[in-house]
Amino acid sequence: MFRICVVVILILLTVASAFACGDKLLVLGSGISFGQIHRAEHPASILIYMNQGSELPAADKGVQLQTVLKLAGHKLKSIEGLTEFHRALSSGTYDVVVVGLSDATILESEVEAAPGRPLLLPLLYKPNNDQLAAAHEQFSCAFKAEKNNQILRILDDAMKNKQKGTGPKCPTR
Repeated sequence: MFRICVVVILILLTVASAFACGDKLLVLGSGISFGQIHRAEHPASILIYMNQGSELPAADKGVQLQTVLKLAGHKLKSIEGLTEFHRALSSGTYDVVVVGLSDATILESEVEAAPGRPLLLPLLYKPNNDQLAAAHEQFSCAFKAEKNNQILRILDDAMKNKQKGTGPKCPTR
């Protein structure tokens, strides 16, 4: 009887430690949040031109762009009007400016001349392959808004470049 009790106790003790990695985190009292997993190594100051005539508002809604960026630890300022955008761009120092692809050609020279020389990130939402190829040809940092959060990798690489003293620049593909 004593041997059976010892065997049962040993089995119960080993079963408790045989949980998978994710289970261990939950057993310890709480899970890991999105912000802890996708925390930006190098948080950026980001100006977003949320022009209602561009694809950016739809992309924000579709992939929760602003929410993802905030949870990752980036500082955001979202602007809707062009006058307000010009004022924010000239008065603030931003690392990155996110605009819809349709606005990128119009605002490219202004962004390049802005204080701090921010990186221009044109966003495409649900583009076809030809549109994506043309955007990559015109803008080295054009990116497709997707749920896989490609923008987080682009931002982290760009900010690593800035910390090296070269200014934020798009990572090579």
